[in-house]
Amino acid sequence: MKARSLIAVVLLAVLCLWIATAGHSAPSAVDKAADLFKKGNTAEAIATLKAANEAKPNDPNVLSWLGYLYVKSGQYNEAVGVLERAVQLKPKNPDVRINLGSAYTNLGDDAKALPHNLEAVKLRPKSADAHYNLANSYANTGRLDEAIAEYKAAQTLSPNAANVKNGLGLALQQKSSGSPESIAAFEQAVRCDPQNVRYLTDLGMAYKSGGKLASARSALRQAAAVGPNDYMARVAYGEILSENNQNEEAVKEYEAASKVRPDEFVPHYNLGVLYGRQGNFADAAREYSRALQLQPTSAQALAGHGWALYKTGKAPEAIAQFKAATEKDQNSGDIYNNLAIIYTNEKMKDEAEAAWTQTLRLQPRNTAAMMALGNLLLQKGQTAKAQEHYEKAVTLDPKFAEAHVGLGLCYDRAGNVDKAIEEYRTAIKLNPNLPSAYNNLGTALEKKGQPQEAIAQYKKALELNKNHTDAKFNLERLTKE
Repeated sequence: MKARSLIAVVLLAVLCLWIATAGHSAPSAVDKAADLFKKGNTAEAIATLKAANEAKPNDPNVLSWLGYLYVKSGQYNEAVGVLERAVQLKPKNPDVRINLGSAYTNLGDDAKALPHNLEAVKLRPKSADAHYNLANSYANTGRLDEAIAEYKAAQTLSPNAANVKNGLGLALQQKSSGSPESIAAFEQAVRCDPQNVRYLTDLGMAYKSGGKLASARSALRQAAAVGPNDYMARVAYGEILSENNQNEEAVKEYEAASKVRPDEFVPHYNLGVLYGRQGNFADAAREYSRALQLQPTSAQALAGHGWALYKTGKAPEAIAQFKAATEKDQNSGDIYNNLAIIYTNEKMKDEAEAAWTQTLRLQPRNTAAMMALGNLLLQKGQTAKAQEHYEKAVTLDPKFAEAHVGLGLCYDRAGNVDKAIEEYRTAIKLNPNLPSAYNNLGTALEKKGQPQEAIAQYKKALELNKNHTDAKFNLERLTKE
């Protein structure tokens, strides 16, 4: 199972500070709050302005500052309440509009942010911040062409603003993933702010989308180094490492990500995948179990957990996990395929037949599943049905040597020894290192009265596999006679 992860990028709106000037109501309260804020005492500044607002509820300066501080401290719902009132009192103030738009953006309500950001641009057309915030609203609502135009307007007004260049890159990337234009915008953002982990991560992901994998690894490695506690940087770097089969290094990145955000599904799931690749199924089972605590309905995590349990000798528990996975996702051929393997290995023939049948329903060109189902049906004595699956397999893949061996067995059982010999010889031609083909050819040659030729085939089978029990038995039997 392939490791997956999700990188989400949030566009944050720029905030504007409306400085109080002499002549406004309650200047002392606003001045005191501004001084407290500049000293880092945001909570006390908010308390000061709340008291001033209670004394005089319709002072737009107090409301504007209070709303600004609410946004700065992440209290977006509170910010909306006071900034909406400030807009009613001062509808032509662009700073209030910008801050109210920012509050709505952070609440995920871009429909309400958009009109305020539009009005801010009308009121202050030369403000890069206003154009940037409007661009964010357009980008978040899928209006990419308009977003790109606004980012470019902001860039013209503020040529060295890294956040504007990165926002432009995101919009271009969303419009055409990995495009040269998006990569160029991200590169400019990184040149303006080379230690910004977000910009480095976005650049790395754009390189990856554009097929520039070496550059992507370099940018994401730098992002992880600059931001060792940045979840998205560690996940993104882990993903590209895992895709390059650098499993040990990828494990370190996902382990770091899981420490930053212990309750995120992605790093635990991907650690399960990577530990499984390394053959460390006990740790894989632990990580899948943790992932399932976070997302109990994940069919892929259930299946991964099931496979890890099976590889640690817990077949009944593994089967239970795979059954649960098929209930969550009835359209995954891979899940049914792995369940069928377990049933086959556990000699649960009827259950295996049903699982292989489901696999082929979902993956009708899966020749390995056709071969496995043919083998199973042959064991159950259903030679004609088995032959149908072997024939489908060789039709799809004429070079599938093992399927030719299966066909040979079917012909042999049906009494068509010449046809069986033909299939065995075809299998040997396709794969000269297939012991079963030589052994089966030997038994067919015996039936044609050619014991010496049969002995040669048994010897060849044993050269390839000295422990091939059937070939050993057949050779001893003939040489004793």
